[in-house]
Amino acid sequence: MTPNTDGTLTVLGQQLNTRQVEDLMHQLAQARNQMQPPVQPEVTADTPVLVQHDADFGIAQTQTPERNVSLGLRHLGFGWIFFTFSRDRAKFIGEALLQKSKG
Repeated sequence: MTPNTDGTLTVLGQQLNTRQVEDLMHQLAQARNQMQPPVQPEVTADTPVLVQHDADFGIAQTQTPERNVSLGLRHLGFGWIFFTFSRDRAKFIGEALLQKSKG
């Protein structure tokens, strides 16, 4: 798909602006979540992936009693996607990233 010269995108004959495309992507993701088979639990050699190099990120602590940690990653096509983890899981992810960054 290629955007129109006015910055919109035509999908199934309907012209969508950027906000409408974002809304459609969210709706598609919610629908995909309900479909079978589910998304593979592990990444394999044949798993289709999109890579965003040096993504912007944001980290926040939730305002719930559990004080979970939210990690947001910015993809230039998908926008911001946030994931929430328990503090233990967040610590594990941080340690894994540090270990991989050492070479």
